[in-house]
Amino acid sequence: MSKGIKLEDQVYYQLEEIRGKRETFSHVVERLLAVMVKANELIDALVDREPPRGEEVDHV
Repeated sequence: MSKGIKLEDQVYYQLEEIRGKRETFSHVVERLLAVMVKANELIDALVDREPPRGEEVDHV
């Protein structure tokens, strides 16, 4: 089942620029979401990690 969504022109053009020749907009969004999920997992892992012993680490 497909759903219609509204996009600002700028967002549409950005998606169009990164879309492959035979790739649908759904595939582009799916690919970007997968990257975001992985990035968030990495960020969570880094935040949860304890600093090395004996070294002082500044928090970001």
